[in-house]
Parts: sequence; C-alpha cells; structure tokens
Amino acid sequence: SSIPRHCWCCTTSFFCRMFSAAHQIDALPARIPVVGIVRVSTEMQASETRAGLARQREVIRLAVAAKGLHCVEVVELHISGTVAVGHPEMLRIYSKILSGEVKGVVVSDLDRLFRPSEPSSYAALQVFQDMGAKIYAGDTEYDLRTPNGLLHSSIRGAIAGYELCLIKERMEGG
Repeated sequence: SSIPRHCWCCTTSFFCRMFSAAHQIDALPARIPVVGIVRVSTEMQASETRAGLARQREVIRLAVAAKGLHCVEVVELHISGTVAVGHPEMLRIYSKILSGEVKGVVVSDLDRLFRPSEPSSYAALQVFQDMGAKIYAGDTEYDLRTPNGLLHSSIRGAIAGYELCLIKERMEGG
C-alpha cells in the first residue's frame, strides 16, 4: 500500500513502466486516514488553555504531522464526555471506521474521546479493536489489538471516568 512516484517518462512510456524498476524505488508510504476530534463540555472549557479548542487542534495537528497521518476532517463536539460515545457525530465516525474509510481517530488526550461513566461506555473501544483502527492521543498511539494498547486505553478511560466523578462530587459539595 504505497504510492509510487515515477519520473516524467513513466506517464507516457509503457516500456519504461514495464522494464525499469528503478523508478519505483522511492515509493512514498500511504498516509493513514484519520478523523480528528476536539471536545469540550462547557463554553468556559472551550476557551481555557488546559483543554481549550485551540490547544486541542494544535495537539492534533502536531500528532498528524509526527505520525504521517492524513486527517480527513476534524469534528468539534460541545458535549460531556459521558455522552460522547453515543453522540450522532461519534456514531458517524464509528461508521467511517467500520467501512474502512478511516483507520483511526486523533485526539489531544484520551479523555477527549470519552469519559466512561458506566461499563457500556467501553463498547466504543470494540469498534477500534475489531477494525484494527488506532487511537492517537497526543504522542501516544493506542492499538487495541495488542494487550498493551487494550490495557492502557482501558485504564486511561477508567481514570478519566473516575476524575469526572470526583469533579461532580466537588461541584455538588459546594
């Protein structure tokens, strides 16, 4: 799965294409198609530097460049991470993964993808595992077909869900 670059004569010369393998030595690897996802829960969060939209977009841009990915689109969500898994835009992204149109997602941090508040929230990870799609979170790459990728994404998801519970407790406590 590479895109060969040829010299100018290969576009017109059948002989050159057939007998000169030298022109395909410098083949470029195909870039992996991904969808970028930026997500905030509140408008205040959207402008904050910690998880703000601009910072998330920059992290995604850097990850795409560093990994040699092809970002086909960036989806912006203004929803809680607890409902992100079932959001229509996320369902559309899962559909693109299932069809093979994209091979993963890029987020600034795994908690931008989801914050599981119940065990069923982890079902979204099954799509990535079944299709061999990867989650690129900043400089971390999660391949859920590997034991390490599955373990680390599950633990990070659980921590993100736990953090949300603590935030809610503090807010309710006054």
